[in-house]
Amino acid sequence: MEISDILFDDLVIGEINEDFICVICSHLQVDIYQCVEGHFACKNCFLKMIELKKQCMTCRCEIKSIESLSRNIYLEKEVRKLNISCPNSFSDLKNSIKDENGCKDILTIDGLETHLKNCKFTLKECPNNKNCNDDNKNEECLKIRQGELDNHLKECPNSLINCEHCSFEITRSKQSNHIENHCLKVLKQCEFCFKLIEKGGFNNHQDTTCQSKLIKCPFNQGGCVDLVKRSDIKDHLSVLAGEHLLYSITMINSLSLKLEKSNSELQESISYSRLLKKDLKELKKSKSYSGKWVIEKWSEKLKQHGKGQSIQFQKFNTSTSPSSAFSYFTLRLFPNGQYNGETISIHLVKLFKNKSRISLSFEIENHINPSLNEEIDSRFLFGNLNDYYSTIFYKEYNKENGFVSEDDTLVIHFSVEILKYYDDTFITK
Repeated sequence: MEISDILFDDLVIGEINEDFICVICSHLQVDIYQCVEGHFACKNCFLKMIELKKQCMTCRCEIKSIESLSRNIYLEKEVRKLNISCPNSFSDLKNSIKDENGCKDILTIDGLETHLKNCKFTLKECPNNKNCNDDNKNEECLKIRQGELDNHLKECPNSLINCEHCSFEITRSKQSNHIENHCLKVLKQCEFCFKLIEKGGFNNHQDTTCQSKLIKCPFNQGGCVDLVKRSDIKDHLSVLAGEHLLYSITMINSLSLKLEKSNSELQESISYSRLLKKDLKELKKSKSYSGKWVIEKWSEKLKQHGKGQSIQFQKFNTSTSPSSAFSYFTLRLFPNGQYNGETISIHLVKLFKNKSRISLSFEIENHINPSLNEEIDSRFLFGNLNDYYSTIFYKEYNKENGFVSEDDTLVIHFSVEILKYYDDTFITK
């Protein structure tokens, strides 16, 4: 607590001389300054006046800085002789709330600073609050009288202690919950044998070792419905050996049926696995296809199909196995291009789901001079089903330049190869 932060009005015992009251803030003034004309006020009010107007609030004389003012030593001495209550006699000084258990000392303002250094009633925050976040800080740990701090620390709910069972470090307030719900070293009594067992091994004790627990007969699945103490199982099996022999035969027959069913399912799995291996083997073989698309009556096709209208090619398979569904494609040809500026546009369309990297080549045949064939090669990553890649040609293709034959035929050679399949990806968040 800083002396400069204290309002002494509520601390003074008895009447306050009006000359001791600041004419601006109306509070008891302790550090008293005055202008050259003798008008005085507390230091804080003069600082505010200097910041706003740089003049005295009474006579309007110029004040350049707080250093240009003088101290009113006489008034300060008189004020500092006033008897006051210790600020620690309040639980909330700002709101003037007295505390019956607070400091009872009567002192002067002049002796306050020395008194506060040793006052046992100074309010402190418990150092254990550092063990808590702001939401979990305990109310009683926020304001503790200095003289009571040692006793408080002995029982502070936020102090760190070690669990008496497992030595785990935890705050005192959480000890009960830890012992009840988390500590594995706490002893728990078994309801069958009444032994005290550590909680960490309690379930294992009851499931495997407790000799007093009633358990099912090992031949339960064969028909024995008796519940027997674990310690008496050997006697139970010995006394009823004949019955258990019949139970064992029943269990063997049941297991035989299950085994037959499992063998049948295994054979089905093996057969299915062989089919998958065969299909995989086919995929690992050559995954390429080369073909020639002969388009007759090319002039008519140009007239019949406007911009953005296409001719569909038949479905083809890059795999040698017709049953493989992972390698089917088709082609679409736009005789007048798909968009403005194109003459011919060809789409390679993927007809299977798996993402794949594809190599493709289109070559338009020149019937006059094969060395002038127009060829475009590319590689492309295909995504999902019906994804396509567009190859665009920009030349004019007609009989005059040799790309259309005398019998009005356009020939396109194409080659497609699957370079890589990508596995399906499954994401768990």
